[in-house]
Amino acid sequence: MASILNADTSNGLKITSDTSGELKIQSAGADIATVSSTGIAMAAGTTLPAAALTGTLPALDGSALTGINAGQVLEYITGVCDGTSVTTPYGSYTLTDVTARQTLTASYAVVDGSSITYTPPANTKKVIYRFSFITGYTSGLSIGHFNFYIDSDEVTRARFSNSAQYVQDIVNFEWVIDVGNSTDTTTGRLTSWTTNKTLQMRARYYSPTTVAFLNETTNWDGVGPSSVLHKPTLTIIAIG
Repeated sequence: MASILNADTSNGLKITSDTSGELKIQSAGADIATVSSTGIAMAAGTTLPAAALTGTLPALDGSALTGINAGQVLEYITGVCDGTSVTTPYGSYTLTDVTARQTLTASYAVVDGSSITYTPPANTKKVIYRFSFITGYTSGLSIGHFNFYIDSDEVTRARFSNSAQYVQDIVNFEWVIDVGNSTDTTTGRLTSWTTNKTLQMRARYYSPTTVAFLNETTNWDGVGPSSVLHKPTLTIIAIG
């Protein structure tokens, strides 16, 4: 049994009480919903229209979600590094505004636009970091060395060099961070990831005679030198 609130079409509101701890809501004697200590259950054949949901809904804790298939995308952040903001159900992220050429030096420096501070959703198994940028040369041969960091830890197995005579290429760097297994900083694998971590690339030149620069062309439209700004792009994908 249950206490009953019935909007009767003949007698108005009719109340029937008991001590079951449940409350049935009826319309003209037909069940609409049952309220109990566990929540609200709609009666068979009835629904709660989405338009009826107003106000501030409670936050959802992803750790309690079930039925998430392996390989399902949980969060997707992507954009041009022009100061744009990207908002997802899990947070808001502002990408760096890259406005000028970055010339590499003898010391490692953060690659403009490559840095993001991020915490993935609960149940994330892999995070894909993807950064696309352009390289150029100053005097023929250009050699740049690049590495990838998670906070202060270099992912040494992600190291690479970019070199060529008169190089003007788009470089598409991608690394997969595994979450949930034993930590291995050489590959970026993490036992867990529940707080913010800063992901970024760093770079330097090989020597003063092989200086490379980023985010700008050397030649354009049959003219050289001709500098045209090319903004990088950044993408983060969390996979369950």
